[in-house]
Amino acid sequence: MPSREELKTLVDQLREDQLVHVEMMLRHQVNPPKPRPEFEAMRRRSQEYQQKVLRRFRETQRPGTIGTGGGSGGFGEHEGTRFGRQGFHYWDDKALVYQSMQYLDGREIEVMERLSISEAGGLCCAIELASGGKTVRHSDEFPLAAT
Repeated sequence: MPSREELKTLVDQLREDQLVHVEMMLRHQVNPPKPRPEFEAMRRRSQEYQQKVLRRFRETQRPGTIGTGGGSGGFGEHEGTRFGRQGFHYWDDKALVYQSMQYLDGREIEVMERLSISEAGGLCCAIELASGGKTVRHSDEFPLAAT
């Protein structure tokens, strides 16, 4: 762990225009924002959703399905509209799946993205959105660019 003196030495090496970012980060560490109840509720609901999906994996024990449990997400607000996304990825046979719960102004939208390579070498992409009892699916395949 760095000492205060080492940190001061690093700050002294910064250009003046970089100091504003360091100040903001330090102020955030000294006075972290209070958790907002609505964001905490979205985070808790997302964790419940992830546990439900992983429990379904264990119950069905489909071959080729590997739940990583690794996830990502975040929550925020834009012009008074709360939003967020909490998701996780897993393998379903040869498809990489990213499954998430999106939040938009108090509404929950379940999103499933599936990517795989076809036998012909094309990229298969399938997206499924579900909210309010309705599910919409779209899929397409297209050639991959050479690397």
